[in-house]
Amino acid sequence: MVDLDNQILDILCSEETPPDWLVPDLFVQGALVCLAGEPGTGKSYVSYTLGLSIASGLPFFYSLLPAREPRRVLYFDEENSNADRSKYLRRSWKGLLKQHRI
Repeated sequence: MVDLDNQILDILCSEETPPDWLVPDLFVQGALVCLAGEPGTGKSYVSYTLGLSIASGLPFFYSLLPAREPRRVLYFDEENSNADRSKYLRRSWKGLLKQHRI
């Protein structure tokens, strides 16, 4: 039988480990993130742009996410069509390139 009391005490008495932030103070690396809101509020555009920023290593919204080593991104879109996905990807990529004058 597992001794949960000792495991809980170990957790409570241990030093807190700082999280590996994917986006500082917003998203933790490895966490599942779900954005919700009214239709047309920019959830998809922000999500695609953030994903491309992380995957390319480019900064996101200037200082929100600084430039760094590219990371893998897995993005699920259960709402938009393939045509919409392509449109969002093109707009997001063009916006990142324009923002950084690339």
